[in-house]
Amino acid sequence: MINLYLLRHGKSIFNEKKLIQGQKDFAENGLSKSGIKQIREISKHLAKLEINK
Repeated sequence: MINLYLLRHGKSIFNEKKLIQGQKDFAENGLSKSGIKQIREISKHLAKLEINK
């Protein structure tokens, strides 16, 4: 059986301001505090999984 996990990036500063961003904008503004928390939480769950590819 194949399990497929789809993840989206954590909330960015632009997301919170309801602004559109591109790759260049993201490099400057990055994740918000909420987005960093989201990433830390999902990484705990992912660490428990047996992912081989």
